[in-house]
Amino acid sequence: MSDWPDLQILHAIAGAGSLAGAGRALGVRHTTVGRRLDALERLTGTKLVDRLPRGVSLTAKGSELAAVAAIVEELMATAGRKARGELGEITGTVTITAPPLLATEVIAPGLAPLLTRHPALTVIVQANSSVASLGRNEADIALRLGDPIEPSLLARRIGTVRIGLYATPDLARTLPETWRFIGYDAALAHLPHHRWFEEHVGTRTVVMRTSDVYAQTAAAAAGVGVAMLPCALADDDPRLVRLSGNEPPARPLWLLVHPDIRRSAAVTAVIDHVVGLVTDDARFAEAYTA
Repeated sequence: MSDWPDLQILHAIAGAGSLAGAGRALGVRHTTVGRRLDALERLTGTKLVDRLPRGVSLTAKGSELAAVAAIVEELMATAGRKARGELGEITGTVTITAPPLLATEVIAPGLAPLLTRHPALTVIVQANSSVASLGRNEADIALRLGDPIEPSLLARRIGTVRIGLYATPDLARTLPETWRFIGYDAALAHLPHHRWFEEHVGTRTVVMRTSDVYAQTAAAAAGVGVAMLPCALADDDPRLVRLSGNEPPARPLWLLVHPDIRRSAAVTAVIDHVVGLVTDDARFAEAYTA
């Protein structure tokens, strides 16, 4: 076994837990993953994966090779970041991941001046509530709500996202104990303000769940229930009013980047521009009030 693709297929299966998930990660069909796995097992002369009714499970030997693959991937990712970090030209592609609100309302519409100044630069904007891994090069720059937990990353606080409970005026006039709610799905249940929401709802009914803030806003505006929404989005919606009383905690907004690529001229240019976009927007400033 001398080629990275031999290990990469096993690494993808280990991470995804299924052939279909590995195929999505690698950008190939699950049948291709199956064929490559069969070939790898023939090459090693041992069974590497047990195929189960729901997903797959690595054998002991498969787990050993997957651990080696994880080391190889990290080394390759590190080499790639260090190579990019030495680039002095503002060219190429820079990927930034951000919560959908920031990606849609601030970053995407604010890129024109940056791209006009640097026509050889391409910016990929991922509107994503989940956490992309900078260590695995899933993104170059990340905007995240909440304090950073990865000590290996460079972090800079650039603003605050305030959150409130919103409903239609008609619903707001009813008794709080009768309110129904629009919540987040389990994928975001680990975040502090979502835990606050569940505690605030208590025994009352959650009639809808989605992690799409725009779907939540549309549902709340249609009278489906009370939703916990970013003030930067909901305060400007004439269909909604902010409910007074116990309010969700504001969330700090951090920008993170891996130190290996911080010296890249292209990454630096994008960071400087994005920081300017956020800090110039009064909705995310420390002193912002509706």
